[in-house]
Amino acid sequence: MKTLRVQSGDYKGRIIPAITTNQNKENFTPSLLKKTIFSIIEDLHLKGNLEKAKTTFVDLFAGSGQMGIEAISRGFLKSVLFEIDQKRFTAFTRGIGLDYKEKVVLFRRDSFRYYKSALNDSEEFMVFFADPPYSFWDNNRSELKSLADSIISMKEKKSLLIFQSPMNPDWKNFESRKYGNHYLIIHSWLNSSV
Repeated sequence: MKTLRVQSGDYKGRIIPAITTNQNKENFTPSLLKKTIFSIIEDLHLKGNLEKAKTTFVDLFAGSGQMGIEAISRGFLKSVLFEIDQKRFTAFTRGIGLDYKEKVVLFRRDSFRYYKSALNDSEEFMVFFADPPYSFWDNNRSELKSLADSIISMKEKKSLLIFQSPMNPDWKNFESRKYGNHYLIIHSWLNSSV
Protein backbone atom coordinates (compact mmCIF):
# COMPACT_ATOMS: atom_id res chain seq x y z
CA MET A 1 0.00 0.00 0.00
CA LYS A 2 1.34 3.39 -0.99
CA THR A 3 1.26 6.28 1.45
CA LEU A 4 0.75 9.95 0.72
CA ARG A 5 1.39 12.91 3.02
CA VAL A 6 -0.44 16.11 3.86
CA GLN A 7 1.85 18.89 2.60
CA SER A 8 0.81 21.93 4.60
CA GLY A 9 -1.41 23.29 7.34
CA ASP A 10 -2.69 21.84 10.60
CA TYR A 11 -2.10 18.21 9.58
CA LYS A 12 1.21 18.67 7.76
CA GLY A 13 3.10 15.38 7.56
CA ARG A 14 0.02 13.26 8.32
CA ILE A 15 0.13 9.98 6.40
CA ILE A 16 -2.78 9.10 4.13
CA PRO A 17 -2.97 5.41 3.15
CA ALA A 18 -3.64 4.91 -0.55
CA ILE A 19 -4.50 1.66 -2.26
CA THR A 20 -4.42 0.77 -5.92
CA THR A 21 -7.53 -0.14 -7.86
CA ASN A 22 -8.43 -3.62 -9.08
CA GLN A 23 -6.60 -2.79 -12.30
CA ASN A 24 -3.47 -2.16 -10.18
CA LYS A 25 -3.40 1.53 -11.09
CA GLU A 26 -2.13 4.35 -8.93
CA ASN A 27 -3.79 7.45 -10.30
CA PHE A 28 -3.01 9.81 -7.43
CA THR A 29 -2.40 13.51 -7.87
CA PRO A 30 1.40 13.95 -7.79
CA SER A 31 2.72 16.04 -4.88
CA LEU A 32 4.03 18.82 -7.15
CA LEU A 33 0.67 19.12 -8.90
CA LYS A 34 -1.15 19.09 -5.55
CA LYS A 35 1.10 21.92 -4.37
CA THR A 36 0.34 23.87 -7.56
CA ILE A 37 -3.43 23.44 -7.18
CA PHE A 38 -3.37 24.70 -3.62
CA SER A 39 -1.05 27.56 -4.61
CA ILE A 40 -3.67 28.69 -7.15
CA ILE A 41 -6.33 28.55 -4.43
CA GLU A 42 -4.09 30.31 -1.89
CA ASP A 43 -3.44 33.11 -4.38
CA LEU A 44 -7.19 33.64 -4.78
CA HIS A 45 -7.54 33.64 -0.99
CA LEU A 46 -4.79 36.25 -0.56
CA LYS A 47 -6.39 38.46 -3.23
CA GLY A 48 -9.66 38.34 -1.29
CA ASN A 49 -11.53 36.43 -4.00
CA LEU A 50 -12.03 33.28 -1.95
CA GLU A 51 -12.29 32.83 1.81
CA LYS A 52 -11.04 29.37 2.75
CA ALA A 53 -12.85 29.28 6.10
CA LYS A 54 -16.13 29.65 4.17
CA THR A 55 -15.21 27.35 1.29
CA THR A 56 -16.30 23.77 0.67
CA PHE A 57 -13.84 21.61 -1.28
CA VAL A 58 -15.62 19.04 -3.47
CA ASP A 59 -13.48 16.18 -4.84
CA LEU A 60 -15.50 14.39 -7.50
CA PHE A 61 -13.08 11.42 -7.87
CA ALA A 62 -11.51 11.26 -4.41
CA GLY A 63 -9.41 8.09 -4.64
CA SER A 64 -7.26 8.26 -1.50
CA GLY A 65 -9.00 11.40 -0.26
CA GLN A 66 -5.67 13.24 -0.15
CA MET A 67 -6.97 16.41 -1.82
CA GLY A 68 -9.91 16.75 0.56
CA ILE A 69 -7.74 16.16 3.63
CA GLU A 70 -5.20 18.66 2.29
CA ALA A 71 -8.02 21.22 1.93
CA ILE A 72 -9.14 20.66 5.54
CA SER A 73 -5.55 20.93 6.74
CA ARG A 74 -5.21 24.25 4.91
CA GLY A 75 -8.26 25.78 6.56
CA PHE A 76 -11.25 24.98 4.33
CA LEU A 77 -14.69 24.83 5.96
CA LYS A 78 -15.25 21.21 4.88
CA SER A 79 -14.55 18.64 2.18
CA VAL A 80 -17.10 16.61 0.26
CA LEU A 81 -15.58 13.51 -1.33
CA PHE A 82 -16.97 11.10 -3.92
CA GLU A 83 -15.36 7.70 -4.47
CA ILE A 84 -17.19 4.86 -6.17
CA ASP A 85 -14.47 2.18 -5.79
CA GLN A 86 -15.35 0.04 -2.75
CA LYS A 87 -11.75 -0.77 -1.76
CA ARG A 88 -10.62 2.84 -1.84
CA PHE A 89 -13.75 4.07 -0.08
CA THR A 90 -13.34 1.50 2.71
CA ALA A 91 -9.63 2.29 3.12
CA PHE A 92 -10.39 5.98 3.37
CA THR A 93 -13.22 5.58 5.89
CA ARG A 94 -10.99 3.41 8.08
CA GLY A 95 -8.00 5.72 7.79
CA ILE A 96 -9.72 9.05 8.37
CA GLY A 97 -8.56 10.72 11.57
CA LEU A 98 -11.08 11.54 14.26
CA ASP A 99 -9.77 15.10 14.52
CA TYR A 100 -11.05 16.02 11.05
CA LYS A 101 -13.87 13.52 10.63
CA GLU A 102 -16.44 16.24 11.40
CA LYS A 103 -15.26 18.28 8.41
CA VAL A 104 -15.37 15.50 5.81
CA VAL A 105 -18.52 14.25 4.07
CA LEU A 106 -18.08 10.99 2.14
CA PHE A 107 -20.21 9.59 -0.66
CA ARG A 108 -19.67 6.14 -2.17
CA ARG A 109 -21.46 7.20 -5.29
CA ASP A 110 -20.93 8.04 -8.92
CA SER A 111 -20.08 11.74 -9.03
CA PHE A 112 -21.50 12.02 -12.56
CA ARG A 113 -24.97 11.32 -11.17
CA TYR A 114 -24.80 12.45 -7.55
CA TYR A 115 -22.51 15.50 -7.32
CA LYS A 116 -25.55 17.77 -6.86
CA SER A 117 -26.00 16.25 -3.40
CA ALA A 118 -22.79 18.08 -2.41
CA LEU A 119 -24.23 21.48 -3.22
CA ASN A 120 -25.62 23.65 -0.48
CA ASP A 121 -27.05 27.05 -1.31
CA SER A 122 -25.90 28.52 2.00
CA GLU A 123 -22.21 27.97 1.23
CA GLU A 124 -20.57 31.11 -0.05
CA PHE A 125 -17.57 29.59 -1.85
CA MET A 126 -16.95 26.20 -3.48
CA VAL A 127 -13.92 24.60 -5.11
CA PHE A 128 -14.67 21.60 -7.34
CA PHE A 129 -11.75 19.30 -8.13
CA ALA A 130 -11.96 16.42 -10.60
CA ASP A 131 -9.14 13.96 -11.22
CA PRO A 132 -10.95 11.15 -13.03
CA PRO A 133 -9.02 8.07 -14.17
CA TYR A 134 -6.98 9.18 -17.16
CA SER A 135 -8.67 6.53 -19.30
CA PHE A 136 -11.85 8.63 -19.02
CA TRP A 137 -10.23 11.26 -21.23
CA ASP A 138 -10.08 8.66 -24.02
CA ASN A 139 -13.41 6.91 -23.49
CA ASN A 140 -15.65 9.34 -21.58
CA ARG A 141 -14.48 12.82 -22.58
CA SER A 142 -17.99 13.94 -23.55
CA GLU A 143 -19.29 12.82 -20.12
CA LEU A 144 -16.55 14.84 -18.42
CA LYS A 145 -17.47 17.91 -20.47
CA SER A 146 -21.15 17.40 -19.61
CA LEU A 147 -20.22 17.18 -15.93
CA ALA A 148 -18.24 20.41 -16.18
CA ASP A 149 -21.05 22.17 -18.05
CA SER A 150 -23.60 20.99 -15.50
CA ILE A 151 -21.53 22.31 -12.58
CA ILE A 152 -20.97 25.60 -14.39
CA SER A 153 -24.68 26.03 -15.09
CA MET A 154 -25.60 25.41 -11.44
CA LYS A 155 -22.95 27.40 -9.62
CA GLU A 156 -23.18 31.13 -10.03
CA LYS A 157 -21.58 31.84 -6.68
CA LYS A 158 -17.91 32.38 -6.03
CA SER A 159 -16.52 29.06 -7.17
CA LEU A 160 -13.62 27.39 -8.90
CA LEU A 161 -13.61 24.21 -11.02
CA ILE A 162 -10.33 22.38 -11.67
CA PHE A 163 -9.90 19.21 -13.73
CA GLN A 164 -6.65 17.25 -13.73
CA SER A 165 -6.04 15.71 -17.14
CA PRO A 166 -3.37 13.96 -19.25
CA MET A 167 -4.31 16.19 -22.21
CA ASN A 168 -5.66 19.60 -23.12
CA PRO A 169 -9.32 19.15 -24.13
CA ASP A 170 -9.52 22.75 -25.47
CA TRP A 171 -12.75 23.49 -23.64
CA LYS A 172 -14.26 26.92 -24.22
CA ASN A 173 -14.12 29.27 -21.20
CA PHE A 174 -11.49 27.11 -19.47
CA GLU A 175 -7.85 27.95 -18.94
CA SER A 176 -5.39 25.12 -19.58
CA ARG A 177 -2.01 24.91 -17.83
CA LYS A 178 0.56 22.19 -18.48
CA TYR A 179 2.71 20.74 -15.69
CA GLY A 180 4.96 17.94 -16.92
CA ASN A 181 2.68 15.19 -18.26
CA HIS A 182 -0.41 16.69 -16.63
CA TYR A 183 -2.79 19.54 -17.38
CA LEU A 184 -4.93 21.59 -15.07
CA ILE A 185 -8.14 22.68 -16.79
CA ILE A 186 -9.57 25.62 -14.83
CA HIS A 187 -12.86 27.53 -14.85
CA SER A 188 -13.42 30.33 -12.35
CA TRP A 189 -16.51 32.29 -11.34
CA LEU A 190 -14.36 34.48 -9.11
CA ASN A 191 -13.73 38.17 -9.67
CA SER A 192 -10.08 37.61 -10.52
CA SER A 193 -8.49 35.42 -13.14
CA VAL A 194 -6.60 32.41 -11.86
